[in-house]
Amino acid sequence: MTTGRYCRISPRFWQDPRVRSWSEDARTLALYLRTSPHANMVGLYYCPVAYMTADLQWTEARLRRALDELIRAGYALYDHETQVVLVPETLSDDPPQNPNQVKGAAVLVSQLPTTPLVRHLVDAALKVCPALADILRNGCETLAAGASNRSETVAQPLPNGSASVSNTGTDTRIPIPKSETDTGTDTHAASDDAGCSGVTPQRVAELWNEICGGLMPRVTTLTDKRRQKLRARLSRPGREEEWWRAYFTRIRASPFCCGEGARGWTADFDWAIRSEDVIARVLEGRYDGRERPAGAGQRLTMTADAEALVAHIYAARAGAGGGDDP
Repeated sequence: MTTGRYCRISPRFWQDPRVRSWSEDARTLALYLRTSPHANMVGLYYCPVAYMTADLQWTEARLRRALDELIRAGYALYDHETQVVLVPETLSDDPPQNPNQVKGAAVLVSQLPTTPLVRHLVDAALKVCPALADILRNGCETLAAGASNRSETVAQPLPNGSASVSNTGTDTRIPIPKSETDTGTDTHAASDDAGCSGVTPQRVAELWNEICGGLMPRVTTLTDKRRQKLRARLSRPGREEEWWRAYFTRIRASPFCCGEGARGWTADFDWAIRSEDVIARVLEGRYDGRERPAGAGQRLTMTADAEALVAHIYAARAGAGGGDDP
């Protein structure tokens, strides 16, 4: 099983009569779902529509048409409520090869929001990795015992015409027996650094790598200065994990922040957490612009470039020991 930045896809994909009957957009989306920077080894992962449209540079309507086609074909399932996608063929093409990979796969699932898609993952795992299926089944049974009011409807139409799996449960993590999956670390454990919403600096860094790491510099070390900045940002109420996901997704969706400005400046983690002013500018849409009419576009690009230059100067000052950013 692939555990790094690579994934395994059968070359039979292009010869599969079912695939050949799909539209070009459906084939492109199918490959994206297998090779997405948000994907994992089990094919069940958090992937909002906003991520997909930003990565593919598609409109939402175009994305939903292709996604609906894949759902009707049985290639993918999408839980609209928790924004989790499942591609069952991921496991059949690249199943876990040893007990450690089985444990790692179970841990990945345990970190997802509660979704009935886990039951469909169990069905896929039964065919290629019964050990993983057993662990996941135990987790599903524990979850069902504590949330008897859950209901599941597969492939029901959404208001916009797409299909999904509907989940009326709360957004909690799927319990996995600890004796089966304990790897010695718990990145979601309570910490003295946790903000008022319970999110830790470590988790914020993980979210940055998950959402922006494919296009922008990844975080490899949480220095004391980064922790200090994060504690300040996390002290604001309402900054739960979903708030950080939305914030980083906004940055990732900006062509300017991805290096497409005149100077080629690219946003990084230190810039994203530097100050409340940066956060306000991002959330106000200062970096959202794409192609604009010549006059207005040039003016906004110049403003953003000037801001990038200021960010560069502050970074240089900090590197030279010039003190904290204002």
